[in-house]
Order: sequence, then C-alpha cells, then structure tokens
Amino acid sequence: MVIKFKIVRNIFLLLAFSSFATSFAQELSYDKVFDGELVERDDTLETGEYSDTYTMRLKKGQDVTFVMTSSQIKTYLIVVAPDGKQYDVGDGTEDEASLGSETSLTIPISKNGKYEITATSYNVGELGSYSVGVAIKKGVYSDFSTGMLVQGDTQFENGEYFDTTEFNFEEGERVSIAILSDADGFDTYLLVETPDGQTLTNDDFPEGNSNTSRIEFVATQSGTYVVMISSYDVEEIGNYILAVGRKKP
Repeated sequence: MVIKFKIVRNIFLLLAFSSFATSFAQELSYDKVFDGELVERDDTLETGEYSDTYTMRLKKGQDVTFVMTSSQIKTYLIVVAPDGKQYDVGDGTEDEASLGSETSLTIPISKNGKYEITATSYNVGELGSYSVGVAIKKGVYSDFSTGMLVQGDTQFENGEYFDTTEFNFEEGERVSIAILSDADGFDTYLLVETPDGQTLTNDDFPEGNSNTSRIEFVATQSGTYVVMISSYDVEEIGNYILAVGRKKP
C-alpha cells in the first residue's frame, strides 16, 4: 500500500560548486507523459487524498526525472520501486494552486523492473487535472552501493552523521554522484572533496526533493575524491543508495 509522507517544508537548492563544477541543467524532454484528472470516483490514499497510479518499466543505470504539474491542484508525486522502496515529493508552498503547481523527483535507477507512479494532491479533497512527465537519461550510473547512517557514526561539528567513501577519477572525466533515501529515511546531503581540497555540496536535487542529492562535475585533475553521505538535519539515520557514473573525455 502506498503511504503518503507529508512534506512540511521546502528547502532551497544548496549548490556550493567550485568554478569547475557544472550542473549540466537542460530543458527536459519527456519520454512519457501521463495526463489525468483527480475526480471523486478515484481511489484514495490512506490519508484521504484522491490518486491515480501508472506503471513504467525502467532499467538500472538510468537517471529518471518525474515532473507533476497542475494549475488546479497542489501536486504530490509518489514513486514506488520494484523492491517496495517509496520516494515522494509534494508542493507544500502557501501559493494557491491556481497560480500553478509543480513537483519534481529525480531517481537514480538501481534496479530493473516496474515502477509505480502515483499522482495525488498535497491536500485532502483536491480535484482537478494534472500532467506527469517522465524524462529518462540512459546509462548515467554504473556503480551502486548501499549503506546506512546509524547512531554512533562519525558526526560533523553541527551533529549530522556521515559515511565516507573514496573514488579515483581521471582528469577530464565527467562524473555523476547521487545518493537516494526512501521516504521514511532521511533528508539527504552530499559532499565531495576534490584532491586539491575544494568541497562540492548538494542538498536537494531537484529543489524541494529531499530524497535525492546529486553532484555532477568534470574532474580537473586525477586523484582521490572523497564522497561524504550525510543528512540535512542533525542525527538523522536511515538507509541510502549511492550511485556513481563516470564518462571518459
């Protein structure tokens, strides 16, 4: 059963990239679009919101962005992976839905299989039309690992737990690093230290999506890059997936 995890705050996208880091942001081109409408005969979530569910088969290594838009409801989007892990994001702003509502969720795909996409509303009783676009980038990630932030892990000065791992990248490589935590996990925060001591950080990717943090950059020098997986708030714990992709120049 899909359970809705209410998002109570929107976090600004924090990008402390050095001059050589690149976001590679581009206008999205959707590979699939689901147009629908929330009506009173729809199924409801356990918390009472009307909802529609769609399915798609996705492949390991893809980087997939789901975008729900509506001018009539405040959007809320839920994606459930084949292993039952749930990822969600909602529009918790105070703006009226008539001004336009959009939520975006980006997931590094670590398992082949069928993914369930549930379109719903932020508030109970909302009715109206919406669109869900799915943009797929193929072959972005090649290495996946799992881990867990637990009590007793090393902590930053402010109290956030973190795990550390290292990768060797060559000069000129285009690198993508992402961490993903499910909805009842923690609000992810990703840091990368370069061989010359610079630090790259990201909180939410895209903005407001607390499930995923992602950093993309072109390595300006060969050497060891230190990756730190942490949380936005202090003493948060939970499981995560670390995805890494690299492309030769």
